Amino acid sequence: MHATGQVAAFDFDEWAHPAETLLRALNAELPPDLAVRSLRPVSAAFHPRFDALSRTYRYRLFCEPIRDPLREKFAWRVHPPVDGDALKQNAGIFLGTHDFAAFGSPTSENGTTVRTVTKSEWRKKPDGEWQFEVRADAFLYRMVRRLVFVQVSLAQGKVSVDEVRHALKGRGKLPAGLAPAHGLTLVEVEYGSSGKILKKRRDESATKDVLSESR
Repeated sequence: MHATGQVAAFDFDEWAHPAETLLRALNAELPPDLAVRSLRPVSAAFHPRFDALSRTYRYRLFCEPIRDPLREKFAWRVHPPVDGDALKQNAGIFLGTHDFAAFGSPTSENGTTVRTVTKSEWRKKPDGEWQFEVRADAFLYRMVRRLVFVQVSLAQGKVSVDEVRHALKGRGKLPAGLAPAHGLTLVEVEYGSSGKILKKRRDESATKDVLSESR
């Protein structure tokens, strides 16, 4: 999995220099596959996970008969080719509030599997690559990779739309499988500016598992 919009927070007792200086210092020590893009001060009560209002992931795949080693670091090669029109047509099934128990699992024993998806769409890029973007209030463990796998199975005729709709009601099972992790990228985490909103999210976290997918 990759991330271009990951958010992290840390405590820093004293720093008498501009934030840009700290930014350069951090990046000078980080490995080549990790970079800090920006820094900003936040409230001591801020939590990058529990205060998040939504998260957006992007999954990339392409359909080619011959391997592309460079591209395959960030995209899933699917062959035989998948029906892209079917991907686009079926993506809307997941919009709304559903029980995603068939698509992932919470990390706590009593965590809910109900999630609200506000964006679910496929786009074809000029180079033929297909990109799936999905936004939700939170995601179950491995949920995005599972969503992609099921959609590819739909497009290949291995599972029916009715079976997927049935599973979204918390009933029935779907074929086991996950899309590979290397095609997945966290692109955005959205936060509210209202303290009331942030408090509401933190209160919800006591009963609702809001773990972002990390694998």
